[in-house]
Amino acid sequence: MTAMVQVRLRSGSWQRTCWVPTDKKPRVGCQITLKNSEDPERRWTIEEMSEPKDARLIHRDWRVGGL
Repeated sequence: MTAMVQVRLRSGSWQRTCWVPTDKKPRVGCQITLKNSEDPERRWTIEEMSEPKDARLIHRDWRVGGL
């Protein structure tokens, strides 16, 4: 099972919510970059995280207990 967590991110006045894999060991307060974003060099701070979920469920049911 590939697990993912939904995270709430902040970069300055910008906010974003997305799914990230747990193999990257995300934690509240860590800074990450988003490779496929318009600005891949922008650093985002993780402000909140959901519980890990099976990645196969994300596209089937968006109500999988995220933020």
